[in-house]
Amino acid sequence: MTDHGALPLVGIPCDLRQIGIHAMHVVGEKYINAVAHGARAMPML
Repeated sequence: MTDHGALPLVGIPCDLRQIGIHAMHVVGEKYINAVAHGARAMPML
């Protein structure tokens, strides 16, 4: 059974940055907003 209300998933490439002692995956919020609001899709980092 399909969910007709489900959003398509769109992958967003991330950068790996060192923040303090932790390695973090980061991406600009403008790319997340473009997918979520412009494409009306679910961003996946």
